[in-house]
Amino acid sequence: MSGEKVMTEQMVGEKKHEFRFSDIPVGLYFVRVVADNYVETIKLIKTR
Repeated sequence: MSGEKVMTEQMVGEKKHEFRFSDIPVGLYFVRVVADNYVETIKLIKTR
């Protein structure tokens, strides 16, 4: 793991958002979602 940030996006007033991971290499990623008093980290495995 290199620990570098590969993407940052801001969503204002959206309840649903689609992220495009086609430009990043295959591997294991952690997606961190922060909203007001809510924080969640999701593990994402890109296989192709």
